[in-house]
Amino acid sequence: AADAQLTMSELLATVSGAEVKVWRPDAQHADNIAAAAVRCDVHCIQWSPTNGALACGGSDGRAHLLKPSGELLGRIPDAAPDDGYDGRPGDAHTDGRETGSSNASHPPIRALAFSKGSRYLATAGASTEVTIWDLKRKQKLKTLSGHADAIAAVQYSPGDTHVASAGREGVVVLHSPVSGLVVGTMVTPGVSPTGAPHGTVAVSSLHYSPHRRQLLASASSDGAVRVWDTGVRRLTTTLSTGFSSGMVGQNSQMVGQGSVSPVTDARFSPRDAHVIAAARGDGSLVLLDTSAPAGNHGQTVGRIAIGAPCTSVAWRGDGLVVAVGASDGRVVWIDRRMLSSNQNQGGSSGGSAVLYTTVAHVGRPVTSVRWQHAVDMNSVASSTAAEASTPTPMRGSRADDNALATTPVGGALFGVENGYAMDTTPATMPSKEASLRRAAELEEASRKRVERLLSQRGASGTPDAFAAAARPTRSGIAAPASGKLSLTPGSGTRPSGTGGDTINVPGYTSTVPGPGTTGLGTTVPGNMDVPGTLAAIAEAITETRRATTSAVRDVHVELLRQMHELGEAQRLAFSEIKHAQADLAKEVAALRRAQLEFVRR
Repeated sequence: AADAQLTMSELLATVSGAEVKVWRPDAQHADNIAAAAVRCDVHCIQWSPTNGALACGGSDGRAHLLKPSGELLGRIPDAAPDDGYDGRPGDAHTDGRETGSSNASHPPIRALAFSKGSRYLATAGASTEVTIWDLKRKQKLKTLSGHADAIAAVQYSPGDTHVASAGREGVVVLHSPVSGLVVGTMVTPGVSPTGAPHGTVAVSSLHYSPHRRQLLASASSDGAVRVWDTGVRRLTTTLSTGFSSGMVGQNSQMVGQGSVSPVTDARFSPRDAHVIAAARGDGSLVLLDTSAPAGNHGQTVGRIAIGAPCTSVAWRGDGLVVAVGASDGRVVWIDRRMLSSNQNQGGSSGGSAVLYTTVAHVGRPVTSVRWQHAVDMNSVASSTAAEASTPTPMRGSRADDNALATTPVGGALFGVENGYAMDTTPATMPSKEASLRRAAELEEASRKRVERLLSQRGASGTPDAFAAAARPTRSGIAAPASGKLSLTPGSGTRPSGTGGDTINVPGYTSTVPGPGTTGLGTTVPGNMDVPGTLAAIAEAITETRRATTSAVRDVHVELLRQMHELGEAQRLAFSEIKHAQADLAKEVAALRRAQLEFVRR
């Protein structure tokens, strides 16, 4: 009994039909602190990373955003706040019908996920595309294609590098949220790359590991939980949840001498990197060990019977409590420490692990349960700052792209609570001047190397003439020395009556003073090597190109350094804002406690 005295601070959201409820659980029972009714059935819910908003995917094709108190923040696509919503649970329909309508442009939403900084929301459902919404601008950002059938699950990767989606065809697709392109496809063994037949190996949920960022768990209708390595795009582990015991649902499949129950939801434990909780359609919750060798019971570390088909599962932030939603409207709260495989062989009740049971929704199944996140303010502040200060992907930058938009706990999702504009103009210019001087020095060094090269080839004073002809300039054109070597466009003929030799070069006439004549006091032989001179010029041009490339590289490095300094300054500003947010969150929490105490009195 002492072990069961757990402190539960995070809120749990449940949904059934059009009714959304928020619960504050403790060690003995759960209090319903908020309820809302949306005039369309809600298929999925998800808390924002800051816990300031609850997104509900509706059958009307819109994402309804609610505060933890049940008040409406807005809709995506945008709609009037009073259009089909009044915030009272009494208006929820309970006759089992779809109370909202959808159309081709807004198909029902059955999966949604927030980005790490809460700015973007990914939605998917009856269509074959994932839609990315910009919550700051309240508009659609892009659509991600790559599926051949309806989508049942979508998830942002921990670093927002990918958006993973899966559905009825049994194929997990990885999209780039920046380019919108498919960057990877992972196919369930035994399924063709084009997808399985309808419902054969359908994927019902996806969840990224909070411990190893590249691991992704998928729950399948064939009774297995698969763990994928999204870094190398391959399947690492297949975890079998066993055959159905006692209760066999209508979606169960016959395999050999037993019946395999579909896995409706699977979630990594936030406490143990190797444990996954799987909710099964036969009414049991199974804990699986991803590090255990494959076998009949080796991968199962815990099992408990819920008493009705399980529809959803969620871990509390510390990984000690599991909440399971059932098809009979109950939510079962389970102490993970009291759950072990040797206590519950064969799927027995294992009542010692059950803390208590709450009748969350009467007469209708619990569609989804989601616990609030254990908020890491450092991570949230840095992610929010990165998304707010980065121009929207695939769009041109705008003046308000550099404004910092944050969502404090209990704050408005669409409001800009703090403004901070990043000045991208360099503070000083000496660094650019130094880069130009460096380029000039490299150019001069290359010129001197060419002169030394030519001086080794020439004789009797001619190296100076060669070097002058091959000397590079700022414009990149060789500057010939007057009276020493002249290359001018001509017909290539040899004029008569001159005191020097004219050498034929295709397209040019090269005139060199003959023996005994002087040009600027220098005697030049008449047997000059013009092909060698052209080779020297080509070599000088190559050296100039190398110097230019080096100068451009230096400028690039300097720009990167300046961007790094600006980023450091921005992070310092975000750190100050983070502390202010933490203080504000403490004040809000104190006000909420005072309000609850007042209500109790």
